[in-house]
Order: sequence, then C-alpha cells, then structure tokens
Amino acid sequence: MNSTTPMKNSAPFAAMLLCCTVLAGLPGAALAQDGAAAPAVAPVATPAPAEQGDEIRSIGVSGAQRLEPETIVSYVQLRAGQIY
Repeated sequence: MNSTTPMKNSAPFAAMLLCCTVLAGLPGAALAQDGAAAPAVAPVATPAPAEQGDEIRSIGVSGAQRLEPETIVSYVQLRAGQIY
C-alpha cells in the first residue's frame, strides 16, 4: 500500500492556489500605474440648488438595546432644524 501524508497531497493544491492569488492581483496593480499624469480638469462652478424639502423638527431613537440614544444621534449626520 502507498501511504502518503495529507501534507504531500495538499502541496500542489496550495502552490496552485498561491499562484492564482498572485495572478489575480496583478491586473489591479497594473491599472493603478499611470505612465503620465492626467491633466487636471478645472471644476465647473454650478449654482447651489434652492433648498427644497421639509425641516427636521426632532430626531428620536427607539428600540436601542445596547447603545444610549445620545450615542446613536451623535452618529447621525442630520440635525434638528436642517432641511432634507
């Protein structure tokens, strides 16, 4: 009987997996390199849109079990009095 260890059987598979992983990362690295710097495009000034929408009157948190409501409100980008 031929007794081979599992390590010998998995070595070719591991080598092939490593090669595929390395090759999969090459296109992204090649695309990230520029031969010449792209010319900067001047931003076009656009007029600010007129504020339309409703005003936020209050923000309430309900159902929070692990966090304090003040903590949740601190992460929210909106504030009372803003237009959304």
